[in-house]
Amino acid sequence: MTRPSISNLLARLAAIVVVVACAALASAPAAQGSAPTIAITEFANDAGAAQSTLDTIGNAAYAALGQGGKFTPVGGGPLTAKSSTGGDYLVSALDSAQKVGADELITADLLTASGGTITYRLSAYRVAPLAFIHSGTFTQSSMSPAALSAGFATNIATLHAPRTSSGTIYSLDQGIKGDFGEATGAQLGDIYNVVRDGQKVAQAKVVGLDLNSANLEIINASNGYKPRVGDQLVGIGPQPAIPPAAHTNANTFSIWALAAATGAALLALGNNHGQGATIGPAPSPTSTGVGGFLVTPTGQSGSPPNESFTFNFSQPVNTSGITFATPVFVSFTKTNGGTVIVPPNTPVTTLGGPYPTFSSGNQTLTINATTLLPNDKLTFTFNSTIVSTLGTALTPTNISFSAAVAHIPYARVHAPAPAHAGSVRPPTPKGKP
Repeated sequence: MTRPSISNLLARLAAIVVVVACAALASAPAAQGSAPTIAITEFANDAGAAQSTLDTIGNAAYAALGQGGKFTPVGGGPLTAKSSTGGDYLVSALDSAQKVGADELITADLLTASGGTITYRLSAYRVAPLAFIHSGTFTQSSMSPAALSAGFATNIATLHAPRTSSGTIYSLDQGIKGDFGEATGAQLGDIYNVVRDGQKVAQAKVVGLDLNSANLEIINASNGYKPRVGDQLVGIGPQPAIPPAAHTNANTFSIWALAAATGAALLALGNNHGQGATIGPAPSPTSTGVGGFLVTPTGQSGSPPNESFTFNFSQPVNTSGITFATPVFVSFTKTNGGTVIVPPNTPVTTLGGPYPTFSSGNQTLTINATTLLPNDKLTFTFNSTIVSTLGTALTPTNISFSAAVAHIPYARVHAPAPAHAGSVRPPTPKGKP
């Protein structure tokens, strides 16, 4: 499948902003009911499967939407991703979802189908305001409608599992700032563990918020700890899978917030059908749930074009079967000056240099690069296809680095917005950072 060009990605961003903006301004009310409404697209046929196979799995997936009572299915069946706007699959899918009053959309892609076994990708999006939720690749080995539907229900629930809030200290200028905010669900008073070199060294309390950044106060610090740009922040306690929409004036529509959310969703796309990067659980509807197994950045060395990046896993990794020549376990994207240089879902071996290696204890991973330019920005996506020796799937994580001296956040599940947007920062107490 041909990867989208930079111009195509920009066109998709513009088209999605227009479609969802118009829909948000002039849409009919969503279907009534206590549960959020949800729709699913027809399966994109990357497997080249027979139409009868697509019909079978599509109907089973739609039947799974209402299981458990968490969602109310809408659309009467899988949606055809076509719209009067033409163009991109995701644009069309969002347009179709808006027309049937869906609060949430799941796009579906059949990747392989052979001998009664199917592998597929599901990607979940909040429709308005647009937000990328989660994506996963799954495998099922029974084509009976009941088994398919049960598997789909399990996997859809996996996409909505509670998430661990995470971030990075990205600035020490005029206070300590983290690269998360209202757009990711952060709230005043939230507490984060501060992690450096795989060890907890302090805690950080949120004392001020903008849409996409947080002012932090360091508490409970270990002896000698001083904040650094790049220190990892890991939230305490699970948060909902879908970050709440940022506060806005009731009668104000923010095209900037929409563009930011759209940009974040585009950065998660990995192919022509607008699917998210593969960051779901190990391919089985009955795999171990995500939780308790984390990866954090621990180091960056060298200078362009040759740099190395190290990561620490909270449990030893089961390295059996792990390969870095595909994006199944780890992938990356690269930008420079806001331009996408390498699209999401690219294998890390294309960075050049020695093949990625684990330490002897299988808890530290080193990824090498020999092709970097100054100001290149990398985001590594670690998928929950990585499993620990205890059988726990990795919590899906995006980690960002910059080839410049400072580590500047640029592509988490949100994008930069004007500094004043959604500001709820209280006055800074005297003597506080």
